[in-house]
Amino acid sequence: MIRIRLQPLSAVLLALLAASACASEPATPGDPAALVARAESLQDSDDRAALALVEQALANPRFDGVGRSKAVALRCWLTVSVASDKVETVAATDLREVERSGDAKAASELHACRGYARAQGNDLARAAQDYEAAFAAGRRAHDAGAVAQASVLRGELRYLIGDTANALVDLQLAYKLQQQRGNTVRANYALNAIANLYADEHVGEYDKALAYYRQLLAAHQAAHKAGEESTAWFNIASTLDHKGDLKGAVEAYHKSLDIELARGDPDQIADVQRALGVSLVKLGRMDAAMPLFGQAIARYGFAKDEQGIAATRLSRAVALRKLGRLADANADFAAARDYFTRKPNPRFLEKIEAEQAQAYAAAGDWQHAYAALAAQIAHRDELAARLKQEATTRLRVAFDTEKTESENRALEQSNALKEQALGSARRIGSLQRAVTALSIAISLLLAWMIVRARRTARRMRTLALTDELTRLPNRRHVFDIASRASDAAHEVSAPWCVLALDIDHFKSINDRFGHDAGDKVLVRVAKACADAVRRHDVVGRIGGEEFLVVLPRSGLKEACDVAERIRKSVEALVHDDIEPGLRTTISIGAAQSRPDDKGVGSLAKRADECLYAAKTSGRNRVVAENSPAVAVLAAKVAEPAGHA
Repeated sequence: MIRIRLQPLSAVLLALLAASACASEPATPGDPAALVARAESLQDSDDRAALALVEQALANPRFDGVGRSKAVALRCWLTVSVASDKVETVAATDLREVERSGDAKAASELHACRGYARAQGNDLARAAQDYEAAFAAGRRAHDAGAVAQASVLRGELRYLIGDTANALVDLQLAYKLQQQRGNTVRANYALNAIANLYADEHVGEYDKALAYYRQLLAAHQAAHKAGEESTAWFNIASTLDHKGDLKGAVEAYHKSLDIELARGDPDQIADVQRALGVSLVKLGRMDAAMPLFGQAIARYGFAKDEQGIAATRLSRAVALRKLGRLADANADFAAARDYFTRKPNPRFLEKIEAEQAQAYAAAGDWQHAYAALAAQIAHRDELAARLKQEATTRLRVAFDTEKTESENRALEQSNALKEQALGSARRIGSLQRAVTALSIAISLLLAWMIVRARRTARRMRTLALTDELTRLPNRRHVFDIASRASDAAHEVSAPWCVLALDIDHFKSINDRFGHDAGDKVLVRVAKACADAVRRHDVVGRIGGEEFLVVLPRSGLKEACDVAERIRKSVEALVHDDIEPGLRTTISIGAAQSRPDDKGVGSLAKRADECLYAAKTSGRNRVVAENSPAVAVLAAKVAEPAGHA
């Protein structure tokens, strides 16, 4: 995990933005400027008192000019902290005032403030529109600070919605402008955001991220900023962990922990202890990790941080399971599950059930292990649904942002042409030609926007139906294909089959070689499966290392023949570029349709049960639903837990 004190939409960023909204000016005590200066001095300690002073200053009808515009912007940022639900009303009123006065810099501040509040409320599309307006107003004002502020906010939003390329452009621009202005704090904030982007697991530019974090570390050490130095060490450690350098991560975590112990903040100490403990567990150093987990839980308890306690108990449960202390592990799993059920978090719940299934399996409690696996699958399905919804939101926001940018460009072109036409008002012929040219330009622009929108719609549909990594049909698409195959088979009273596939020991590949290596294996296995099936069969990825194969107009024997061909193709794959001698195998469950099936789900469930039987009977094999292995597994599941 990456812990950033200067992170997107953070309280520190909000304080920085509010501080820049209004500069202190010499003033007589009691006048509006003096009230605003007092508000500035209070904003870090008492936002409500600061806001009351700004409101008092703005109530003075003689308070006008640049000082009033700056105070209006400060009021908006303070309102975000005190009463964020009122930002829309405050910003709308103040925007009308500053736009009438022609103050482009104040307009940029207000758009940035309102966009920030909207982003906090997850109204990402309208936040993007405000950031575009803030950027444009900053350029009109020729104010590098306003442009830099809009750039860093827009960059962080783009990073949030997955538009990393444009996010990087924005953040680099903000960093460059703040360096030119000599604002070291803002420049470091932008640099930290750039490092966060490179350290993201989906970007994976770990060496670049480490270079920037170390640059920030040196700056914080030179400035004797202990808290920021600790954060830099923490981020270095987390990035090294993701990169696979666990020993380096442990060393960096220890440096962060030493600083935090000296500072004495129990919450920060607990954060580092938990992260350090996780890296030590990965190294197999359970003896060193266990005391850290206990200390972190105690400190989170002191800080009344329930989520920190639950997350740490989950980490400790994994260590206890690996130590063979299954009863203690189950107690921690139960406590973590209780919290993340009350505060729903399917990602944590999915991990809890996956780890708990292994604990039950180690104890020979197959019935509870199967139940835990079923719960894990349910949480994984919920995560998949959320990811799909998030992907749709990202696409919609990206489209809205692109549309807004196009409209802004069109507006700029329109304004330029209008100014040219007004400047030659005495020459009627020139004016007519300018108007004609403007109409043609707008028509062409609208036509281009329509074409672009259609292309975007096509891309969105493709993305909605295709797994991004393997380019196979995704879960939704392959189940839709299966439903059509079921309908076609029902019309002619013919059988059809599905295969459920799972890569054996895939987690160990991720743990040993990293997620990049895991992704390579997934892509190769997907291609081998697709190449091994018949022309009318369809292979889809339904999540993680799991695949589903739809075989229309096929009986169980044909399905098993295809499954065996797939299994051999995967077994023959070579991964020497990851590690010499590394091989992959898959387990496959095969099931044939029945007249009493209630939709595709029941057939897929039987195939999944066969897959589980293949796993429990040794892996790297095909198990059909008429196989003795399925009957043996069913008997084990049906046995009472005490006889397992």
